[in-house]
Amino acid sequence: TPRIPSGSPLSRGPRVLTTALSKRRHQSDDSSLMACDEGSNGISEFTRKSLNDGIETHKTIRLTKSFRFLDKAAIIVEPVPSRQDLMSQVKDGQLCTVQQVEEIKLVLGMIPMSATFLMYGIVRAVGDTYFIEQGDDMDTKLGVIKIFPIQAFVLMSKVAGRIASKIYDKILGKRIHGAKKRVSDAIKIGLGMLLSIFCCQIASWVEARKLKVIKEKHLSDSTNYTVPMTVFWLAPQFFLMGAMDGLARDGIQAFFSHQGPRSMKRCAAAMADCVTGIGTLLSVALLFLVRKVTKRDGQAGWIAESIDASRLDYFYRALSIVSLVNFGLYACIANKYSYKVSNPDDDEESFSEWEILEWLICKLWEFVQWLICKLKGICLYLFRGL
Repeated sequence: TPRIPSGSPLSRGPRVLTTALSKRRHQSDDSSLMACDEGSNGISEFTRKSLNDGIETHKTIRLTKSFRFLDKAAIIVEPVPSRQDLMSQVKDGQLCTVQQVEEIKLVLGMIPMSATFLMYGIVRAVGDTYFIEQGDDMDTKLGVIKIFPIQAFVLMSKVAGRIASKIYDKILGKRIHGAKKRVSDAIKIGLGMLLSIFCCQIASWVEARKLKVIKEKHLSDSTNYTVPMTVFWLAPQFFLMGAMDGLARDGIQAFFSHQGPRSMKRCAAAMADCVTGIGTLLSVALLFLVRKVTKRDGQAGWIAESIDASRLDYFYRALSIVSLVNFGLYACIANKYSYKVSNPDDDEESFSEWEILEWLICKLWEFVQWLICKLKGICLYLFRGL
């Protein structure tokens, strides 16, 4: 039996929209016929009323009330003599199935919450850049080790992320049962966003103390100097950034996997990386804007040519305030979000046992490679300082 072509909802979105616009003047009611994909049985016709009542047919789903304008894309305007003709209309882009329309509705409904994820990407991008630069002129001695590599904090941050995610899954995740299970991903993301607020605030306090020491010791007049302040003051903000990253990123990936259309499950990790990438771009624009706005009357502003001439404590504090506002916005959106009820058959159809095993082996090998690379860099710094 012929099947309609499958693909990503992102690629089908424009077709659903244009099809709905072409039928914008068509009046629909409970008796309007709509096209539904029944898998191996091809495409069938069902009335809007029967779909709203949730009839039990293979691959047929209940119509949702959001974005009802898009429902017109699946309405059969004129009687069609056979299922083959319905299939031809779908292939030609003249008709969409209810499943395709509902997938686009899911994607559109995810946009407001996904927009709040960008703040996580901004905080992570700023931390990956300025947290390391903060320790360049700090005291890096640790006992007999003359130069303690600040890159070790990056490793600690990654480990903290893994631990935080595992702790949530083992302790909090297992305590959420039944209908509340579908909001577990949102809670995980929210905890990550909450940690980002504390991370930025602690970074602001540490930087303020560092600038105070520089001022008291009159080090700003020197060219090459070491601030008499141990680099381990940076450990808490690196730890919080790692915990934030572990909770937020895993939660975002799970959110896209569980709440998105079935055809987008394999893209969940890529979409989580996309959020981080967009956040990095936004962080660059934010830094440029902050530097432009705060640079006035001959002053260097919050973002200067050097770290010690900047006022990163102000910038971190402002970032924590924006993160707090974003967290409040996220909480409101997450509370009103219509969570999709998970279907246990989805995972079985999307991934086989061998595919899951292959994915786990690949991820484990990537982690081992990354760990070896980091340990090699730390050893080189340790031996160089002796």
